[in-house]
Amino acid sequence: MINLKRMTAAMLITWAILSGLPGMSSGSATGQPPVIITIGTTDFPRSLDPATAVDLPSMEVLNHLYTGLTRQQPGTLDFELALAAEHRISADGLVHRFIIRSDAAFADGTPITAATFARSITRVLNLGREGADVIGRYVASVAAEEGNVLAITLRTPLPDIKPLLALPQFFPQHPAVYPDKSVLALEDALTLIGNGPYRIGALEPDTTITLVANPTYPGPAPANDRVVLRRYAMPIDLRRALENREVDIAWRALAEPDLAHLAQDPALIRLDQPNLQTYYLLLNHTPMTVSGQESFDDPAVRQAFALLVDREASASLGLHDAVLPLYTFLPPELEAASVPFPARDLRRADAILSEAGYRPRRRPISTTLLIATDAYGDRLASAAAELRRALESSEIVATVAVSDSLTQTFIGAINRGEYLCAIIGWRPAFVSPMAYLVPLARSDSPIPAGAGYGSATIDRMLLELGQITDEQQQAALYGAIQQEILTGVDVIPLWQGKDVIVYDEAINGVLLERNSWLRYDTLSRRP
Repeated sequence: MINLKRMTAAMLITWAILSGLPGMSSGSATGQPPVIITIGTTDFPRSLDPATAVDLPSMEVLNHLYTGLTRQQPGTLDFELALAAEHRISADGLVHRFIIRSDAAFADGTPITAATFARSITRVLNLGREGADVIGRYVASVAAEEGNVLAITLRTPLPDIKPLLALPQFFPQHPAVYPDKSVLALEDALTLIGNGPYRIGALEPDTTITLVANPTYPGPAPANDRVVLRRYAMPIDLRRALENREVDIAWRALAEPDLAHLAQDPALIRLDQPNLQTYYLLLNHTPMTVSGQESFDDPAVRQAFALLVDREASASLGLHDAVLPLYTFLPPELEAASVPFPARDLRRADAILSEAGYRPRRRPISTTLLIATDAYGDRLASAAAELRRALESSEIVATVAVSDSLTQTFIGAINRGEYLCAIIGWRPAFVSPMAYLVPLARSDSPIPAGAGYGSATIDRMLLELGQITDEQQQAALYGAIQQEILTGVDVIPLWQGKDVIVYDEAINGVLLERNSWLRYDTLSRRP
């Protein structure tokens, strides 16, 4: 079974002298000083092994060390074939075959073949670590076939597999670097032999990583020679480093007071951008009573709560605009986000509850809202308090207690359905509506199963999605599924996440992707 705990806790060497790093760079080739970009962060990569690298900083670095079967087109949420030259799909949508490019190779010249990919992906699955939790939900098996063909068999059809295959878990792994039965330690990552635009020049675990332009990379050369990723313990330390120009870019993560302080520097540029993280209010549909409080098996109560939530107030006053109000099940950046939930309407909510027989004194509603500031940050408590005020503004909703749990306890309660209502955050494993719909709407997935929602209708439509290629038909099915979610009030969308990056005005080419990773190869410095 997929380990939801590890998914959520993630959905999460010696220092070398820079001038002594080997490798041809654009600076050394032209006789100009090398272009070095320094990025400061408080969130350092935890692993550079695809078997365990599921946190955003780790995946970001690996995206610059490797090229896989597919890749994301810069500045878009579209994906294209990379080391795969051709892609064929079986009639049932379950088996995907890729012909691997004949010129695919690691930086040391070792060929990358279908067997390389089969071994690498199988290693991730067999190790059973966090990487297997991410892709094991979708991938049943992989095999190398004649003609340098890689066959990937899915557990469920996907309308577009390319975003999934762009994950580090599908990158080719050099056979001399990654052991079959153990995870590569971060301090051993200097031995990595990749095939991407950069290679590792120096690494001090939990402190510094230096990436050097890879002279053997067959694609476009990076706009810089080296990128130094430097960790700071606290947001205020990162702020001071940027103020003193010890770093060129502050990325993950500055606190709001630090952002306000940096705004006084006219030579700094701040970029705010919505990302693909979403937050939902889960309502437990399973009939039960806990300490005199009833679950949300009555559709009328679910409909009323959907009309009572105040997304704007909770986002602004509770989370200090670190998120955006979200009215659709999917974030609007995905073209499939087409069915909006209604805006707050107190009068209509009370009317629905009254018609269903609820009364302020004779039959009021009381519930407990489960949160986990340990997982989502301290500000979630303030956002929950704002939601509580909005819900209790109904004359029929008597009390909404807020219960804060540690991450492990929270995830266990969500999996087992041991809650009445809860706030969860969701960051999709890959860029696709299916990365939301399968785990959050398919009836046999842990979250819907625990909360007692989902339907055969949604399950059938999800299956159909992976078996058709017509984009208009796919869009219609995405809309129909979201309409089913809205009608049943299975979950209530609350907020959408936002990324913030601050950088010196001398830096060009800052490209922050919507799925929360910074492209290093486009970064340059004005003369």
